Amino acid sequence: MSPHGSIVAKPAAPAYVEIRMRTGDRAPDIELLRLDGTPASLAALAAGRPLVLFFLRHYGCIACHDRVEELRARRADYERRAAAVYCVTNGKPEHSAEFCARREVPFPCVVDRPGEPAYRAFDLEKVNYRRLFGPSLVEAFAIIARRWREIETPKSGDVLQMSGTMVLDRDGVVRLAHHSYYPNDHAADDDVLALLDTLA
Repeated sequence: MSPHGSIVAKPAAPAYVEIRMRTGDRAPDIELLRLDGTPASLAALAAGRPLVLFFLRHYGCIACHDRVEELRARRADYERRAAAVYCVTNGKPEHSAEFCARREVPFPCVVDRPGEPAYRAFDLEKVNYRRLFGPSLVEAFAIIARRWREIETPKSGDVLQMSGTMVLDRDGVVRLAHHSYYPNDHAADDDVLALLDTLA
């Protein structure tokens, strides 16, 4: 995490939030785009291995910049597991390529199609602006005041799209489905890595 503090607090999602995609469900039959614009199915990305999909928000999201830093710090841990790991972005492939290079995203990036059908297929929400600031507006605005130089206007993508983490086994069954309730609500890397150990 950035030493300056995250854009929002990191609470668990309220118990009443209903999410349709659950552990044990079969993953949707979708395609994502590689950075050169060519389509790739989930099976092609997995190549016979368990598949981890880190769905990011938009390119200017401070919480996602922090998440990329966290993933970079755990890159070696993920590489020791026999899994295919990708970061999924929304926007145009050329903007994703620029973002992933500039932010040194540690895993290959793929891009959703316009309208975010892959995010939607995994039940990752689009939310209102109030949700983007998390449970405490005072804390969120204090952090924005400290980190305003890091705020970027994304060249493409949907600023209301939430993030999430999905882990699929070799048969394409969802073994972890984490739907972010706030921008900085992410699956714990230790939990993802422990799960991958059971899928080896």
